Amino acid sequence: MPNLSDTEQQWYATGPDDPAYLSEADYLTARKSLYDYEWRAILHNKWIFANFYGRLGLTIPRHFGFVHPVSGRSLEGDPLREARDVAAYMDRCGMEGVALKHVTGGQGHHVYLLERRTGDGFLGVDGSFYGFADLDSSLRVELGGGSGMVLQELLSTHPDVTKLCDGAPNKVRLITLLRRDGDPIVQMAAARLGRRGAMTDNLQFEPVAAAVDLATGTLQEGRLGHATPRSETITTHPDTGVTFTGVGLPDWEETVELALAAARWSPNLCSVAWDIRLTQDGPVVIEGNLGWSARPLQVSHGGFLRPGGPAQVWREEWGVPLPG
Repeated sequence: MPNLSDTEQQWYATGPDDPAYLSEADYLTARKSLYDYEWRAILHNKWIFANFYGRLGLTIPRHFGFVHPVSGRSLEGDPLREARDVAAYMDRCGMEGVALKHVTGGQGHHVYLLERRTGDGFLGVDGSFYGFADLDSSLRVELGGGSGMVLQELLSTHPDVTKLCDGAPNKVRLITLLRRDGDPIVQMAAARLGRRGAMTDNLQFEPVAAAVDLATGTLQEGRLGHATPRSETITTHPDTGVTFTGVGLPDWEETVELALAAARWSPNLCSVAWDIRLTQDGPVVIEGNLGWSARPLQVSHGGFLRPGGPAQVWREEWGVPLPG
């Protein structure tokens, strides 16, 4: 039987032995059966991700180079060893905005969405100034066995989504399962609508997190950030006052197909959370995550161990060990 922590009981508004919910500890054990560690790098390392999935023809952000104090260079061969090199590259190419992301970072750490060049630095989408020294410090940070940053395009947002969150960072996350016959399915989807003044839509910045109906792409009721119990729901964005519940996301069929295509090209990575940005030019897959947390999705979608729930399918397809 599940043994939910006090925090999990608060999140799910239930008791410690509710058979519908998978504890985070049991989920972390089960997750090990759903991917081969040797294949992890194609998702974990953003530079490898860009070159692997980009070569396969999937729609990903345009990448311009790898920024590193020793080996950084653009695709054209220009040196990209410090933030000043990035600024010079932008000026030379006539770029206004770019994204700089730590090559192995996660949860929004060392991510800079830069709207434009200004003085000896950049203006971020959060309205803050980031000097060359700030970015050079991030270049040297070792996270998950790597250092350096990928330089990629600053993605737009589809106008229909912009209306909901005033253009703040946003994405839709689709959880795929690669079945034994090699045919993937989408098990769940959730949207993140970011907040004004935030650099990313990660949960620590209290974005709106809302389930998405898989059949229609319609947004359901939402919650703020990762500290809201299951019973506390909202239907309007706190910054814009716009009602998001019942709104259909644009290009939904194309978004689902993009996630499925990515899953088909990810052998031995059976369960992946694909983060996709809905842009005015169509959906773009930003990254894939193996280390996604079950907790927010059980809050929004219900217990994973319920009849027909995601974990039951893991057991049927891959024999994943589960409690009960």
